[in-house]
Amino acid sequence: MTPIRLLVVCTGNLCRSPIVEHALRRLLPDDGSVVVRSAGTRIASGREAPGQTLRAGARLGLDLHGHRTTSLTAADVASADLVLGAAREHRRAVVSLEPRALRRTFTLRELGRVVASGATHPLVEVPAADPADRVAAWVAAMSALRGSTTRPARPEDDDVVDPWGQADDVFDQALAQLTPSVEVVAGALGTLLAAPRDGGVS
Repeated sequence: MTPIRLLVVCTGNLCRSPIVEHALRRLLPDDGSVVVRSAGTRIASGREAPGQTLRAGARLGLDLHGHRTTSLTAADVASADLVLGAAREHRRAVVSLEPRALRRTFTLRELGRVVASGATHPLVEVPAADPADRVAAWVAAMSALRGSTTRPARPEDDDVVDPWGQADDVFDQALAQLTPSVEVVAGALGTLLAAPRDGGVS
């Protein structure tokens, strides 16, 4: 079975995206059915996560000591089934690299908001045996719904604040913003992956 590939993107791949990556890994199946990676739009590959990120991750029960930065490439985007940006600027950067990724690229909080709205769409009810087909249908449905669900009070409410170089309380703010959406998105994906092979997903 080909694994579902999730890509999480932020600027430096030093704070937000590695935390989201590891949080999703913890919540999603570890049977090889999902691969979660992260990358940065403006970073050289190979840097370690800073101490603040390690401490912030630890507050969520995550161990990020082995994290090394990865620079975002068009190939990363092309191979991903779902791309989650930490903020709108990352969504734009992803689409500029690979315009065909528009419908499978969201900010994390944007997708969390659409899923949490409880909205449904006929595309979700696909009797697909292949989990990849189910996820692709779900992603397409969420893309179709993003313009019709409740919009955020402010556009920046779809972003996770950038804590790089900031005090620990900004890291805590970022954690508070990203955690609910991680849980909602992981829950939806977990349901899709666990659905019976001969049944639909609603």
